[in-house]
Amino acid sequence: MKSKIKSIVVCLLCLVISFVTRPAAAQWLKLSLPFQGSMLLFIASDLLLTFIAIRVLIKLAYNEPLAEFRIDRIHFKAKWFILALLLPLGVVAATILFTRGSFTLVNQPMDQLATVLVPGVLGAGLLASLTEEMIFRGVIMRVIEREWSPRIAFLVPSLLFAILHVLNGRLSLKECLLVIVAGTLTGILFSMGAYFSGTIWCSFLYHFCWNLIVSSGIFMMSNVENPISPIQYVIQDKNILLTGGVFGIQSSVFAIVGYVVAIVFLLVQSVWMRNRSDI
Repeated sequence: MKSKIKSIVVCLLCLVISFVTRPAAAQWLKLSLPFQGSMLLFIASDLLLTFIAIRVLIKLAYNEPLAEFRIDRIHFKAKWFILALLLPLGVVAATILFTRGSFTLVNQPMDQLATVLVPGVLGAGLLASLTEEMIFRGVIMRVIEREWSPRIAFLVPSLLFAILHVLNGRLSLKECLLVIVAGTLTGILFSMGAYFSGTIWCSFLYHFCWNLIVSSGIFMMSNVENPISPIQYVIQDKNILLTGGVFGIQSSVFAIVGYVVAIVFLLVQSVWMRNRSDI
């Protein structure tokens, strides 16, 4: 019983870390500094604060190295890039093929373009992906997996992951349901990536490529024009299943189908690898 309470407390403290570090690091954005400089300081500070907080938490709670929680040295495998790129590109292609829309190019001077590229690549791409993977697929998933089971470890952090995204904006009931379904499936996909590979760097790569291509703002797919995004595909259809609502195509039916296909692919791959090792 004490072990379960301890596990729950550690998971809750991880959520606290995710809520506290970003506002603390965001103090750089309030200073009278050039935008690019303050944004880089914010991103670096958030990453550092999150890493230190997680390391201290694991040291105090378990006195184990971070590698036991799949937070190990940085490394990538070529095969991880296949799914990491095919999923977002496939969703983008399906959206273009099966919706009515038009492309728009927004001409911007270089200094304004930097205000999109820096937050898009380093903020939505690097920062959000790495901090969330350390917290959800690193600590929370591993703690739940140890205390209960891998299946529960796949589901619970994924639901939390989805619910936190719902809290990011004011959504209608339909949009909430779409985000919860899409967010949970995304979380399960990332969890499977970390579990089968044994490292968060696989799930980070999935997360990074998804955010960079779909939600960084560099290439925007939405049912409304955006004055900032340099490349846009404006969807003319009003059906929320096609547009995804406030969260855009990452919660559309195309993305949901993509998540399911990717999950099935990882399951089939894991079974094939297991059978191959038994031969």
